[in-house]
Amino acid sequence: MMEDLEIFLLDKETLPVFYELLDQPALVGFNEKKIALGAILGEGEDALPAAVLIATPKAGEVRVDWLYVREECRGKGIGKLLLKKLLIASYEIQDIDGIWVDYTFENKGMEEFLTHCGFFTWEPDGAACFRATLSSFTTVGDAEQCEKVKPLSSLSDVQLADLYRGIRKRAERGEDVPTGVPLPIQPAEYLQESAAYVGNMGIEALILLQGVGDGINVAWLYSVDTKPVALVRLFRHVKYSLKEHFSDDTPLELSSLRGKSLLLIRKLLPGAKEIPLMVGYFPL
Repeated sequence: MMEDLEIFLLDKETLPVFYELLDQPALVGFNEKKIALGAILGEGEDALPAAVLIATPKAGEVRVDWLYVREECRGKGIGKLLLKKLLIASYEIQDIDGIWVDYTFENKGMEEFLTHCGFFTWEPDGAACFRATLSSFTTVGDAEQCEKVKPLSSLSDVQLADLYRGIRKRAERGEDVPTGVPLPIQPAEYLQESAAYVGNMGIEALILLQGVGDGINVAWLYSVDTKPVALVRLFRHVKYSLKEHFSDDTPLELSSLRGKSLLLIRKLLPGAKEIPLMVGYFPL
């Protein structure tokens, strides 16, 4: 019964209550800048975590990072209620003009749900996620170590600060910037194979990897526009590093890619399944 439902604002201490409803990137990527809402159905020993929503206010918008309703709790209006609470929270944030949700073309249930909640939905040009296996990587040359490729854990505070400063400058110029990972980066949250290509311009390419189930998720993909070769070399190095600990058939996923990253991944992962992204938007 909906009268037994309570919605809570979550923080780092209370979010783990909804652990079974979250994937690993959503859980480890949470920080104090995000909005998290959880729904509990029932009371006392019968209380059941029914749904959870995580969103990020950023640059005039709120983006929904994660929305999941427990299967047996669907069809009760719980997801719609969480979005309504998010709307109320968003109105209290200055200069927010709307709520955005990215999802894959094959997720018809999400499209129907968002439409029912009053969102506009469409397929943006040049946006997709990729699903492949580790063996899908296209590599050129042999597996020699590249001295410019550095493990994430070895990067200095100065190098990372320069990276953050460069990203902020790109954002101020209105350029596309990598999103999805909270800054500052916490190396302990990513696989040891995560690495950066450090050249004359500092960190010219960066790949952050997370283990999800029995597979690998590319949580963040960054490169300096003028240095595409840095990302190619970094990908080659990362592939051979991963193959030391993972089999060729290990699932690999790259989410929410756009623009030049999309074009490059098509060349690096020619055998990958490309799934178009959809967008849902609710104006405030």
